Amino acid sequence: MFEGIGVIAIVASLILVAMELRQNTNVAQANALFQLSAALDDSYRRRAQDPELAQLIKDGHDDIDSLTELEREQFASWLRADINQLEAIWTYYDLGLMSDDNFGGFAASICSRVSTKGGRRYWKNEAQYFNSGLGDYVKNTCH
Repeated sequence: MFEGIGVIAIVASLILVAMELRQNTNVAQANALFQLSAALDDSYRRRAQDPELAQLIKDGHDDIDSLTELEREQFASWLRADINQLEAIWTYYDLGLMSDDNFGGFAASICSRVSTKGGRRYWKNEAQYFNSGLGDYVKNTCH
């Protein structure tokens, strides 16, 4: 009789541990998603507050040849930092730590960076410095 009670107690304990682990995983995923979103939001806030930066980024995407050498370097630096954030997000997704639903908007952001005239040129020259899986994703998804 005591053995049966012991087995029931062990099974109940395992169920509780599994529930707590699932809840902790959900909280960790939500925190990671929030932090990744906040990092990208910071980039947009800076653009909104700095008209020169906003113009540089617009011109870099629209007609990179219209930029001076220094401006092209600034655009490339901004794009590198921006894609680095998106690469981190893609990595979370690739590792199964982010759902398809959560990744959808970020996927569009990735493609929006590398599908413009300036973005395509940047990606052609710099893709080698990013995760090869992200490179495959861009090649197969972003047109």
